[in-house]
Amino acid sequence: MSLIASLNRILEWHRQHETPVARLIQPGLSEEEITIRLQSVPFKLSRELIELYKWHNGVPLTDDEEEEDDDSFFEYHRFLPLQEAIDVFQEMHPIMKDFYELTDWMQVFQDMAGDGYGVSGGPQLADESPVVFLFEGEGVKIVFDSLTKMV
Repeated sequence: MSLIASLNRILEWHRQHETPVARLIQPGLSEEEITIRLQSVPFKLSRELIELYKWHNGVPLTDDEEEEDDDSFFEYHRFLPLQEAIDVFQEMHPIMKDFYELTDWMQVFQDMAGDGYGVSGGPQLADESPVVFLFEGEGVKIVFDSLTKMV
């Protein structure tokens, strides 16, 4: 099953169960807008990541206390809007370089503690790239070969 087909199945579940994600998920971005925003990241991210943000642009934080605990796209992890993912990367990257071996990645799915899944980058644009998991204090580990295999 393709990445987009899998994501659509997850989103359909949210719609059937009328979760906040079904209402809050933002429309996708154009490839040009994604590429421009990613220029601030010092490595290339995968075509798969571009496809993810063309599909939808994440679930923004909400001020609604009733929905505060229920904005996860899957398993307690919120799908970060692209600009928020870039902001988190820019804040975390200098710190990560001091503590972890794997540092060229950008978090895309985040739990309430700030841990979560990110997509690895490299010197060139690739179709797919490994997905890492950050567990603060435990480190960063590759957990999936690609976003498609993850979802």
